[in-house]
Formats: sequence, C-alpha cells, structure tokens
Amino acid sequence: MVVRKSTKAQIKVTETTAILIIFFILLIFGLVFYSHFQKRSIKAFKDDILEKQTVINAIKVAFLPELACPNEPIGSCIDVQKMNALNTILKNKQNLLYYGFNKLTIKLENKINGKSTTLVKYDGNFTKKSTFSIPVLAKTQTGKYFAILSITQYD
Repeated sequence: MVVRKSTKAQIKVTETTAILIIFFILLIFGLVFYSHFQKRSIKAFKDDILEKQTVINAIKVAFLPELACPNEPIGSCIDVQKMNALNTILKNKQNLLYYGFNKLTIKLENKINGKSTTLVKYDGNFTKKSTFSIPVLAKTQTGKYFAILSITQYD
C-alpha cells in the first residue's frame, strides 16, 4: 500500500510540473508576440515623429527672418544672397546647432533653369529620411523666380 501512495504522488508531481512547463512556454510565446507588436508600434511612432519634425523644420526655414525678402508682401520669399550669407555662418557647427539644423539638408531648387543652392548638407549616417517641399519665391539681384525649398530630415 505504501508503494501505491508514492507512485500516485509522483504522478501528481509530474502532472503539476508538466502543466507548469506548458504554462511558462505559453507565457513566453505571449511575451515574444507582444514584444514584436510593440516594436512595430514604436517604429511607426518614430516614423510619425520624423515626418512631423520635417514639416516643423521646413516651416521654420521658410519663414526664417534671416532669409526673408525685404519689402515683399509674400510670406514665403527667400533672398538668395541672404541664403548664401547664412550658409557661410552655418559652416560653424555651433551655429548649426543653434538653428537646430544638425541633421538636415536644405536645398533651394530653381524650377526655371534647374539649378539648386544647398544651404545645409548633412553627410552623416542615417537609418531613415523624410523630405518635405515648400513652393517659395526666390529673389536674386537680377530678379525673382519660382523655386522649391526642400528639407530632408535624417534619423
């Protein structure tokens, strides 16, 4: 009779152990699935933030007082001479950080002759980029022309 009780107890311990092992395996599968779901969610959130930051920087650049055309009623007008002067100022990394342009490429493209002027060019490493373009009026010494201000934000 003593032999039977110990075998029953051993069987119950084995069953309990098997149930616990299955429970923990299911728990691990659930955690792995949840972590993959969270990774995708965080990646989508980061992409959304990058796009919003690109739009914010594009608006900031388009309406910089340092680039504004004097005596122009149009809000989005860029003086190309001022842009070239600001380009020499921004070659200093400290000034670049002051304006918040440390991971940006800012390009003004002339849509009439196809020429472009680059204000800031980011040459570092990146994993993702987002571009936003704004139509602007560009003013030079010789006249005015339609241009596209392209801002590329890197992450």
